[in-house]
Amino acid sequence: MQYDSVKSADGNRGHFSNACPAMGRIKTARDIYGVSRSWLYREAAKHPGLMRKCGRSTLVDFTVLREILAGLPVARIAQRGSQA
Repeated sequence: MQYDSVKSADGNRGHFSNACPAMGRIKTARDIYGVSRSWLYREAAKHPGLMRKCGRSTLVDFTVLREILAGLPVARIAQRGSQA
């Protein structure tokens, strides 16, 4: 597992893993996977294991999210003709 050195807000050096965490906050899911908050909540209604509560925080299970994303249809992008 690869670790990178990072400097925290208080100036201390720490390490974090480049591997994707098992769970994270909604904002983290948005940043990593590029999905909207409203899309996550719609999917959570269809996939009960997608979100978990930890105190006041709502966590997204990234394993479940990756499975949902893998099940999405492949985008069919039409190529535009060149205008010469």
